[in-house]
Amino acid sequence: MSGRGSRLVETPMASEFLLDPSRRRRIQGQQEEHRFQGAQRWRGEGGACLPTGLSTKCPSGCLVLVTPEFPGMWVESGPLTPQAPHLPEGRDCSQIQVDNPSASSGVYVIQPEGAHTPFQAFCDMRDDGGWTVIQRREVDTEQSLDFERCWQEYKKGFGAVRGNHWLGLEHILDLTSQPGRRAELVVDLKSVDNLTLQARYDDFRVGTEDELYRLHLGQYSGNAGDAFRGSGLKDNQEGSAFSTLDRDHDACTPCVDGDHTFVSCSLKRSGAGWWYSNCGQADLNGPRPQHEGDPVSLLWVTDSPRQALRSSVLRVRTTSAP
Repeated sequence: MSGRGSRLVETPMASEFLLDPSRRRRIQGQQEEHRFQGAQRWRGEGGACLPTGLSTKCPSGCLVLVTPEFPGMWVESGPLTPQAPHLPEGRDCSQIQVDNPSASSGVYVIQPEGAHTPFQAFCDMRDDGGWTVIQRREVDTEQSLDFERCWQEYKKGFGAVRGNHWLGLEHILDLTSQPGRRAELVVDLKSVDNLTLQARYDDFRVGTEDELYRLHLGQYSGNAGDAFRGSGLKDNQEGSAFSTLDRDHDACTPCVDGDHTFVSCSLKRSGAGWWYSNCGQADLNGPRPQHEGDPVSLLWVTDSPRQALRSSVLRVRTTSAP
């Protein structure tokens, strides 16, 4: 089994095709009909997401109707390459390594117990177990992935699991809600000065979509500081619901950041999807700063001296529940 992960042909998530400028077409004006092959995503000029009914995948092509109600939209598309289905190689990366201790790091097909379908994930095989990567991000590269996305994209996942990506809230739910299993989260951070920081949470899980994928962490350990809990008051993100550009579930009533007052962390401050409280001190999905004074892409603020971060990896290991 050790070679299967490295030889597996990776299937890009649909949203990965949306980043190529050569596949982007501007649509203006009155009623028009356009036919495209591939994945579709719609977003308004101000960055707001449109109703989920207009966000869909069309593997065999689809008809897109642009009405005067929604003028001036971006339509981003690209062909989907069919891939042969693969049988799951384990319920998660932790089990794969237990079954085969010589398994190498790479892309595997997993199906957590209770999950309806298998999916691809990157397995980081280490001496302390097999870890399923749920987020990987490097912000100092020209190929940096756009994390300013809508609810459905954060729910299903985007990017390529071998590189920068978000695995998807439904997959994270499947991983962390397996019967008789307990999930541990590790947050690996690297600074621009190559300093390595780590935060561990020993009982990580998220709620269902009806519960807005609320965050549960467990006990913290590590050298990065517990940014998720912040000062322990309004900025504590433990128990927070997930928010995106089009689904605001934060605790702003309103929120204040310096001279700025706003009612949505995702829409007005970050643009990304995350577990926001009164925004909070942890946000690893923020957009790349475009102007001086913009929020940083990778936010992890604690009592320790603040580090400028260039990369983050979130990974999950499961063990038998006590």
